[in-house]
Amino acid sequence: MLAGVAWLPYVVGAGAVLATVVVVVSRAHGTMGNPLVGLDLRPEYLAGKAVGSGHSVYADPHFVYPPPAALLWAVVAHLMSYHSAEVATAYIQPVLVSAALFGVSSMALENRWSTTVGGLLSILALKGDFAVNSLWLENTSVFLVPAVALLLFCMVKNRWGWAAAVLCVTLVVKPLLAPFAVAFVIVRKWKVLGAALAVAAFSSLATLPLVGTFSQLRHVVRSVAGGSDLVGFAAAVYNYSLRGIGQHQHVNTALIDLVRAAIVALVVIVIVRAWRSKTVHPSRIVAVATALYLGVIMAGSLAEVHYELVALPGLVFVGLTTRSQAARWTLAGAGLLAAFSSYYAHFGGSNDAEQIRAVLFEMTALVGCVIASWGQAEQPAFRDTGPVGSAAHS
Repeated sequence: MLAGVAWLPYVVGAGAVLATVVVVVSRAHGTMGNPLVGLDLRPEYLAGKAVGSGHSVYADPHFVYPPPAALLWAVVAHLMSYHSAEVATAYIQPVLVSAALFGVSSMALENRWSTTVGGLLSILALKGDFAVNSLWLENTSVFLVPAVALLLFCMVKNRWGWAAAVLCVTLVVKPLLAPFAVAFVIVRKWKVLGAALAVAAFSSLATLPLVGTFSQLRHVVRSVAGGSDLVGFAAAVYNYSLRGIGQHQHVNTALIDLVRAAIVALVVIVIVRAWRSKTVHPSRIVAVATALYLGVIMAGSLAEVHYELVALPGLVFVGLTTRSQAARWTLAGAGLLAAFSSYYAHFGGSNDAEQIRAVLFEMTALVGCVIASWGQAEQPAFRDTGPVGSAAHS
């Protein structure tokens, strides 16, 4: 009977939006109440100040971003004080996370209940482990969450030129979304991908003399590739890669390397299988790209808590669009792992437990994306007519 009430989805949706607003404000207040708020924001803001004073931004080892990012922070530092930037970030970041999940839900479902689903997912995400443990850091990664949603929108709508522009912008701010470039490879969009990479590289090299030296930038790249400062037994508990959990939990190095190799092999198989398919459904492209992203942060040397938050838009889209029930339930299980300590506090909320749950989340989410990709092979797709990669919009 309720299904026949035309106005019901809109009323429930409005309630979901209002509830999300309450949670967003509550999360922002919680962020400002943390005595360590802005731990990652401070080096970014100080880098902006350094640009204005003519000093190298890489003198601070905690600033590990491309040169154009320092110029963006220089603008922020010029426009507002550090405290103002801290407060603004505390409120803006949860808004961006919820907006991304609302957008992805609307794009995936395309029905009157999408607002309700988006609100529910936003509330669960903002009260879950990754948001609770990420937002007080005020790291640049959180600003990439809506960028992922926009990138997926462009991919799904077959607007690869715009997708390349979004990817290019993220690469010069923080190259965390580089694995999503595999989507362009799968659909053979070589020109726009090459243009995006070329513009990003040129922008970084052209602005480097304004913020530092090549040797300093090379040192930053090597530091991040080596795990930054989240290595060794004590610090590795905050490193949610397999290397991090191996160091902190004293797991045999050979076993960790074996699992890392298996993950790389699995992701490569998924990519090759998608690339060789005659048809590539949008949901499959997102599943493959998200699988690669998860594979990179797991098998790499560094994965912080906000890296998982960046994966949420892709996982939500895959979960809502896949035809595989196995994939859907697997991704739902990953969601429970992401929300574990906030909703089941009696089952452990220590740093060790959070690291283990984060790695289990990554593994479970990766399996869900692989299953979804495997089940989307022959659905209507971008390359279902004409030459391979001949979609109308580039």
